[in-house]
Amino acid sequence: MSVKKTHLTLTGYYAGQPICGGKRDEGEHYIHAAYSPIHKPSFRDTVCVECLKVYAESYDEDELETAPEWVMEFRKGFGLGPH
Repeated sequence: MSVKKTHLTLTGYYAGQPICGGKRDEGEHYIHAAYSPIHKPSFRDTVCVECLKVYAESYDEDELETAPEWVMEFRKGFGLGPH
């Protein structure tokens, strides 16, 4: 049995669409990024890597000053740099 991947999704007009740009698949899980427990490492371990990348990229320069440590680690890992 394979582990189902979790995708972070948008809210508003595009509600439910994965932030990674992928198509919805009945075999996977979806949760609005804004309401997800993304601060929990055990949850992040289940999230689509592309969704995590988009999420980490979404922080602007001012927000990076107070961004969680894991966001900065992901940005570094994805080669995004601090800004």
